[in-house]
Formats: sequence, C-alpha cells, structure tokens
Amino acid sequence: PLSLDFQRQRATIHGADLTLTQSEFALLTLLSSRPRDIWTVEELFRALWGSNGAVDAQIVQGHLSRMRRKIERAFPRHEFIETVWGKGYRFVPTEIADGR
Repeated sequence: PLSLDFQRQRATIHGADLTLTQSEFALLTLLSSRPRDIWTVEELFRALWGSNGAVDAQIVQGHLSRMRRKIERAFPRHEFIETVWGKGYRFVPTEIADGR
C-alpha cells in the first residue's frame, strides 16, 4: 500500500498523499532502502544531515514521530517504522510483516 515516488519526492498510501516534509521523506527513503536493517539514531542523523560532530537525537526522533503519525493515520493496520528498543529503527514493509 505504501508507494514512494523518488523523482517527485512523494509518498502515498493506496494513492492518497502522505504530505511528508522533505526531512520526513528523506528518512522514509533511507529506512526503506534497507528493509529489516536496524538504523541507529546516530546513523540516521549522519546520513541525512552529514555531521561528524554531536548528534541531535531529538531532531531525528521528532521527524520520525511526525512521519509515523502521518503513516498511521493513512494506514493504521501496519507499523511501517518499527522501534527496536535499545538499538534504533527499521522499516518493515507489509510483505515482510505478513511473512512473504
């Protein structure tokens, strides 16, 4: 149900726009590029904001939280972004969650 249009930087669920910010779309793109892989907050921050200095976990968590709410409103039956406690976050496509 989730579709990403990389050229237009647009995400849809069943054809309905998610209206993600540029940072939210970038996070979703990054997480979905390696399904099942766990990304730490530090890895996400550095991949998107390119800093070698201090990592601001609140920036990553804030964008993730807003993005998740938008996705959950559009498709409440599945959690696409999973929290792996003590480790980070990972993207779980529906076919992986359904065991396919």
